[in-house]
Amino acid sequence: EVMQHYWDGITYQETLTRFGLEWGQYLLATVHRAETVDDAGRLGNVIAGLHLSAIAHKLPVICSLHPRTRVRLKQFGIPESDDHIRYIKPMGFCDFLSLEQYARCVLTDSGTAAEECCILGTPSVCLRDVTERPELLECGATTLAGTEPERIKEACQVAISHASKWSEPAKWPVPLEYRRTNVSETVVKLLLGKGP
Repeated sequence: EVMQHYWDGITYQETLTRFGLEWGQYLLATVHRAETVDDAGRLGNVIAGLHLSAIAHKLPVICSLHPRTRVRLKQFGIPESDDHIRYIKPMGFCDFLSLEQYARCVLTDSGTAAEECCILGTPSVCLRDVTERPELLECGATTLAGTEPERIKEACQVAISHASKWSEPAKWPVPLEYRRTNVSETVVKLLLGKGP
C-alpha cells in the first residue's frame, strides 16, 4: 500500500543519475541488525562477501550505511574505503526503493527490503542464517546466505541467474496480504478495537 502510494517517486530514475549509476549495473547492500553488525567477525564476513560479490560480477556494491553499522565499522577497525564497495549515507524511502528497483541484486539483512525487492521483481540475498519471511524463500524471490563470504558470493550468483523467475506470494492461496490495498484502514480499525 505504501509503495503504491509513492510509486511515482519510486520509479523516478533521478536517483540513479544523482549517484552516477545505470540500471542493473550495480549491487545494492544494507545491513543493520544487531545479530549482523554487533559481532566483529560476522560484520567483517559480510563486508568480505560484498567485496567478493562485486569482483565476481564486475559490479560495484552501493552500500547504504546505517548509523549503527558505521559505528561498528569504526569500532571494529573495518575500513570504510574499498575499491569495490561505495558507502553512502542512508536515504529517504523513495530514493532507496528506486535503488532497489534498478539494482541487479540487493544483499541485505532487512526483511522489509527483501519484501520490497520481491514486489519490485529485484532478486535479493538474505544476509542472515534464518528469516521470519519464509514465503520469500519458498517463492524464490530471495536466497538465504548467512554471513560467510564465499556463501554470500555464491548466493548472489544464484539470485542473479534466477532473476525475476518467481511468482509473488500474493499469487499463492496464502498469504494474500502482499496485495491488500486497505492495510492502513484495517490497522486503524484493529487499534481502535473495531475489528478488521
